[in-house]
Parts: sequence; C-alpha cells; structure tokens
Amino acid sequence: MGKYYKKLQKIFIILAVIIVSIPMCIISITSSAYQKGQYQSELQKSMSVRTNLTQNGLTTITAMLSNIMNNSAIEAWSISKTNSEYYYNSVQAYQQIRKISSELSLVECEVAVTLTDNDSFVISGKGTSTKEMYFRTETLLNEQQKAYIFEYFKKNNGNLVLPVYSENNLHEVYYIVKRASSERDLLYIVKLPYKTLFGNKHDQRFILFKDDQILAYSSNDTKDKELFDRVYKSYKEQEDLVSEEGLFKLQNKVINVDEFSNIGWNIIYINDGFGINTVQIILYILFFIMLLLLALLLSHLVTDRLYQPIKSVISEITSEPSDKSLDEFMLLKQNTNKIKTLSNQLQTALNENETLVTQRYYRDLLSGISVNLDLYKDSQIEEGNYCVALIEFQVNEGDQGENKIFLLKNNIYAYTQEHGSLYYISISYNSCAIIIGADTLSEAREAVLGIMNPEHEDIELKASISDIHSGIANISVCYKEALQILEYKYLYDKNKILTMEQIANLDLATYYYPLIIENQLIQCVVEGKEEGRDIFQELIRENIQNRNLSPSTLQNLIFALIGTISRIFQELKTTPGQLMEENIDFEKLYGRWNHSTIISQLQNIIVRIIEAINLKNSRVGDELLTEMLDYIHKNYSDDIMLIDLANEFNISTKYCSALFKRLKDENFKDYLNKYRIERAQEFINKDPQIKISDLSTMVGFNSSNSFIRVFSRYTGITPKAFADKIMKR
Repeated sequence: MGKYYKKLQKIFIILAVIIVSIPMCIISITSSAYQKGQYQSELQKSMSVRTNLTQNGLTTITAMLSNIMNNSAIEAWSISKTNSEYYYNSVQAYQQIRKISSELSLVECEVAVTLTDNDSFVISGKGTSTKEMYFRTETLLNEQQKAYIFEYFKKNNGNLVLPVYSENNLHEVYYIVKRASSERDLLYIVKLPYKTLFGNKHDQRFILFKDDQILAYSSNDTKDKELFDRVYKSYKEQEDLVSEEGLFKLQNKVINVDEFSNIGWNIIYINDGFGINTVQIILYILFFIMLLLLALLLSHLVTDRLYQPIKSVISEITSEPSDKSLDEFMLLKQNTNKIKTLSNQLQTALNENETLVTQRYYRDLLSGISVNLDLYKDSQIEEGNYCVALIEFQVNEGDQGENKIFLLKNNIYAYTQEHGSLYYISISYNSCAIIIGADTLSEAREAVLGIMNPEHEDIELKASISDIHSGIANISVCYKEALQILEYKYLYDKNKILTMEQIANLDLATYYYPLIIENQLIQCVVEGKEEGRDIFQELIRENIQNRNLSPSTLQNLIFALIGTISRIFQELKTTPGQLMEENIDFEKLYGRWNHSTIISQLQNIIVRIIEAINLKNSRVGDELLTEMLDYIHKNYSDDIMLIDLANEFNISTKYCSALFKRLKDENFKDYLNKYRIERAQEFINKDPQIKISDLSTMVGFNSSNSFIRVFSRYTGITPKAFADKIMKR
C-alpha cells in the first residue's frame, strides 16, 4: 500500500469525521440554543417575580411612610413650644407610629422620626429615646454613617439611602427622608431589612441605584464590587453590552434592569450566563465517539474497495507494491517538475544577470566612469537632456524599517519600468537615484512627484533634483549636484523636493538653532552642568564659522540667544541680581547685537549663571533637601505632586525635579511612594484589621486599586497578605 492509498484513507477518514461532526454540531447547537432560551425565560420570570415582590413591599412601605409624614400628632410634636407640650406630643406621636405600623404589619420594617437638631428625641415603634441610644440599639449604622446623615441634611433636602452589610452581604437598607418645615425640619428613618425587599435568600447579585448614584450592592466583597462597578459602568456608558431577548449580556454575565417606579429606584440583576452541565457534555462525547467509530469502519471498507483496481495495476509494475514509500502518481509528476524548475531557474538567472548589468551601467554613468558600450548593448541610454533625482528614505520605526524601505524601493523600481524616460539605480539600503530624461525641470519634478505619491505611512521621503544637463556624459555632474542639494534636507518638511534654485541663497537666509537644542541648553544651565557651555560653543561654531549668515539672519540668531538667557531666569524663578548679584541690561544686549564682543558677552553670561547655580546649590543643598523631605513627611497623606513641592519653594517644576534628583539621588515620585508605603506598613503593624480603603486614604492615595498596585511593587506582596503575616505572628 503506497502513498496514494494513505491519502485515500486520510480523505475518507476526514469525510467520516466531517459527516459525523456536522450533525453533532447542529444537534448540540440546537439543543444548547433551546436550553439557553429556557434558561433566559426562567431567568426573566424569576427576576419579574423578585421585582414584583420588592415593588409590592415598597408600595406598602411608602404608603405607611406617607401616613406617618402626614400625621398631625407628629407635626404637633415637631412644633412643641414647651417641655410639657414636647413630652405630651411625643407620646401621641409614638402611639400614632405604633398604630400605623401595626396596620401594615404584613411588611417587616421600622420607621422612626426625629428632628435635625442634636438634642431632640427619636420616636420609633419601640419607644422614645435619645439619638445616641436609638442609633446604638435600634440600628446597625456605624459612626461615620450616623454623622453623615445629619451632615448631609444640613445642606440638602430630599432623601438619603444608606446600606448596612453583614459578613459582606447586604443586611439592611436605611431610607431617610427630610421634610422641610418653616419652623423645624423632620427626619424620617425607615429601616428596611433585606428579606423585606429581596426575600430570605442571599442568592442574587444586584446593584440598587437611582439616577447616577449607586445606593447599595448585594455584597461588598472586593471581587463582587469589581464586577458590580464594571457592570454599572458598562450599563451607564452602554459599552460592551449585547442586547439579547430582552436581557443584556456582558462577557459571561446576563444583565437584567428593572425599575421600582413608586420610589424612583432602579435595580440591575447580575446572573451567570448559560452553560451546559458536565453530564450533558459527557453524553454528547460518548454519542459522538460511537458514531465516529462506525463511520471510520465504513470508510475503511470503501477505501479498500476503491483502491483494489490501482493495487492490481501496481502489482504488475513493481515487485514491491506494498512499499509504503511508493508514490503511485508522482513518478511522472517528479520528472515534469524537474524540467519546470530548471527552466524557471535559468530564466531567473538571465533576468538577474540583465538587471545587474543594467545597474552597473547606470552606476558607471553616475560616477563618470568611462563606459565600454560593447558590454551594455541592451542597456544603453540614448543621448539627450537629463537630470538626476536622489531620493532618501527615513523610517520612524526600528525593527521593520529595512523591510518597509525594501518594499518601497521595489515599488519605485516597478514604477520606473513603466516609464521609458526613468532609469532606477539603488545607491544604498535607504537611498536610490533616478536618471530622468527631461527637457525642463518642471517635467522632472512631475516625474518625481509620481514616484513619491501617494505618501507612505511611517516612511519619510526626501528628494533632490539636479539642473538639466545635455548628454549622458554630464549625468555624473547631475548626480553630484543632487548629492549637494540633499545636504539641505533637514531644513524642509516631509516629501519636499529640493532644487538648485531653492538652495542658491540658503546659507544667507537661515540660521541653525532648533527647539530641541534650545531646550537642551536651558536644561543643562538650570541644572548647573558645564555641558551648557559646550552646547553654546557648538551653536556658535555651526552658525558663525560654518555659515555665511546675512546681517538680518545674524541679528535674529543673537536675539534668539538673548531670549534663551531670559527663559533660563524664568525657569529658575529668579532675577540676574538675585542669582549673580549683578543685573543684566537685556535692552542693551539687543541694541549691541552687531558688536564684535556680543558673542563673548553671551557666553560669559551663560558661564556665570552655571557657576552661580553650582555655588548656590553647594551652600543650601543639605538644608534645602531637609526642608523638602520635611514637606513630604508632613503632607504625604494629601494628594501632593511635584508642582506643589516646587510652589512651596518658589522654583519651577523642571528645576525642582532636577534639584531633588541631584540631592536625594532618586526622583520625587519614587521617594513619595516609598515613604507612603513605609507609613502604611506602620499602620498595618498597629492595626492588622484596618480596612484597605481607609488605609489608602490615610497615606495619600486616591483609590484602593492604586494603593494596592504601588504597595505590591515596593514590597512584593499585597496589603492584605502583609496584614495576614502580621496577624499570624
């Protein structure tokens, strides 16, 4: 049995697998879709029942609250003038609350009423007590929540919702309503147990919210809260949500949104997505294996029957028909392929040789080397008017840069092959030359524009075009002109084409002082580095010695250097008199721009600034560092930044950063974060059970997530793991 038999066998095995797999996929998809529909239908029904149960309970509670708020006895108590009236009316109010609450005893909840001042009693269904007694014995609110209630209603009217959690599960919801009055404001506190709103089981994950405010989660476990925050953000921003049969789907979660219209609340139910159970998967696999085995048996029988005629023929041809390496149909094909391969290789070699000969001929023309025309009969260029365009490629990316240039150069080569008056020569990996047959420079420019357009992403093309010269003997002159022109490429924007006419008077009209060099000069001087003097001297050499600047251009350069000195003092937030104990007359400097000593004057000012900064830093370095560290140690718990430290010492942010790094040998942010983490470790040592959210705020972080990330980076473990280690000791 040779290779053909194996291929035939593989084909029928693949067909058997496909024939079995497709029906099984259809069955499993159909079954899964049906079960998913049933699951979602049951889920919607379940959520509807829960919503109706909560809606009915809230309807009863709001009715009871409305009756209590409109009760005259409570109103009379709130406006009592004397102590006797106050105590009498408080008893009447207590009885009315008891009566109204007992009439609606089917719903378990507790209502209390109090005034917004600090001294008044709280009247509830259990009696009358002080605020402190009421919150301690009848509620589970913590001290922070208690204080927040009265602080909130000092500034706001309306209502407030506060959740209380037990063992990370929602236990109670407190609904507080303020009723403003012309005499005294009343607070109505409604305690809603979890089972009153959502039943006895804590098997449902949900988010209770109103407008853009989250009222409560079903759980305040860290992982659950991350899920809740992600779901709530996606719902509000309508991102990543997929609508599916009345429900929303977010990744592997099913989201159902409902509304409690009688109180203006909304709820987002979060359920796990549909999944097939393990038993069903096992049954599907077993059934698939049985069908597959049967299909494989049939495929084997069919393969043997179809191969029988070929087997009889092979037995007549070879003495080893059962040789597994035998390829029945490849003997003739191999010989045919060998002939094709040799033919292609020969044609490729001829083409490559022709290309190499042509390129050598073109390079000889560019170099001005005497050409033996007999060697280049098929590549010769006719006499005429020519110019040379030199194109240089600059890539912004690194790893794929050479590949991108290679592809672009191939495109340019293909373009020149389509135009008889263009001749391509590869100069280097990032440059090429084009010999252009043209009578005018405008014709040559059009040809180069055709090559350079459209613009290529991530590749910047710069081109130069020589003047037109007559005869192929002057092509080398054109090439030298193009090289000279391209030296001025840094003065022009992307995809600009340079000509001799453009650069004729270029040295007279421009000076060299790019923004990046100015920033380097300012940075070095501000940091007191001697390198600033070297940068200044290099600028002078480039512009004064290497360029023939016109008077107006020289004036602009001097004015720019004087402006740089002025910006140095702005960065230092000081004046020449304060720093160097002598003033600088900038107007006089501007007026002496053409004086023979102006360059040495400016250099002398740069040197004196550097010396003054170094002297000042050596005198006050240790003292200033101590003051900076004291500022950080006192304010680390606030959201301080580098600009705050700079403002504290009346220096620029850039100078402050450089100064802190030089004095402390580490940057401001690293030191601040390390100090915050050290303080956090001290707090955990004192109280290992401290809440992460409280701890992050205490040490100056805006969020718990940021605190945990930074803590882990500097200690190698999370705050919780660190606290666990402390408790185990």
